[in-house]
Amino acid sequence: MSKSRITQDVRHWTREQIGLPSGARVAVAMSGGVDSSVVAALLVEAGYDVIGLTARLYDTEATEVPRAGSCCAPEDARDAKGVAAQLGFRHYVLDERQSFREEVIGPFIESWRTGQTPNPCVACNRSLKFDRLLKRALSLGAEVLATGHYAQLDADDGGRPRLRRGMDRGKDQAYFLYPLPAVQARLLRFPLGGLSKTDVREHAERLGLDVAQKAESMDICFVGAKKPADWMAAQGQVPGGELISLDGTRLGRHDNLAKFTVGQ
Repeated sequence: MSKSRITQDVRHWTREQIGLPSGARVAVAMSGGVDSSVVAALLVEAGYDVIGLTARLYDTEATEVPRAGSCCAPEDARDAKGVAAQLGFRHYVLDERQSFREEVIGPFIESWRTGQTPNPCVACNRSLKFDRLLKRALSLGAEVLATGHYAQLDADDGGRPRLRRGMDRGKDQAYFLYPLPAVQARLLRFPLGGLSKTDVREHAERLGLDVAQKAESMDICFVGAKKPADWMAAQGQVPGGELISLDGTRLGRHDNLAKFTVGQ
């Protein structure tokens, strides 16, 4: 198949994923990584009026995040802005550091302190990525917000949005998108839901993106290379204490409650 035919097929496929005609304004939530960058590039290629939005969530120095494992830090915002410049569309950075501290990191610490094992990505997507970014996208005239999540959306017989797993089971991210209300889901698009990570890397290379070989971000972005328990200890948030059996017998002491979860 010729290169021009492949491009035509990709454009048609992209328009099917977005469900809007070429020329419509679509905002892209950009983390600075390869996935959201490919989404933006595919939309530009398909003729959409693209704007990029990046949430700055924390300072690298404050969290000791290494470059290869970062997400939504200053370096990543610069990468996103670089992709936007490369592709020729507007890019905005939203400073959400205080909100991230209050709505994501704070509850994360409290959950660990009580022996739970929280998933901060759930809170981040609900409160920041799919709330504030969506509102900003609409205020800028976008009709929908597209992201680089590996998840899929369709509708049930009653027309209500239905969240489905991404085709690439190894990269599926639908599990932490479950809190999305229907009013938000109707305005979201996940163009990568039907692709594999290998497909996305190949598109990044085909499109000549500067971030084509950028390393994957880590699950808990603000923890960096540390284990969550060690990060908590570095914050001075987890005291030691006694280990007591169900019958009240004192078994010993522990130095960090965050090293344990339910069942251990």
